[in-house]
Amino acid sequence: MSLRFCEPDGCENILTLYIKNNELIFQCTSCLKEYPSNVEDTLIYDKNLNEEDTLADQQGYLRNASKDPLAPLVRKDCKNPSCKETIVKVISIDKKGTSIYICPICGHMFYNNAVLQR
Repeated sequence: MSLRFCEPDGCENILTLYIKNNELIFQCTSCLKEYPSNVEDTLIYDKNLNEEDTLADQQGYLRNASKDPLAPLVRKDCKNPSCKETIVKVISIDKKGTSIYICPICGHMFYNNAVLQR
């Protein structure tokens, strides 16, 4: 499932997912406009970042990862000194199981104690 946005006649914000009457619905958190899901929205796209991907592709995946509603959450302190979040998302970046952590609140990325982005 890829990120979806409120259509051009809307506000173009990222849509969030929720279940309404046993149906998967996308909703804009700003204008509250709802969009139906399709069959592809129920599939999980599992892609490892690898050498064939361009740097721009990899940065795009990681930049949007904090908004991924399916990313696993773990109890770990965000390494951003100005953020007090204690639950972060885990993003697998290769087939060996290497992962990075991304704060869903501030978007800060880190790998164990090494800071990747501020």
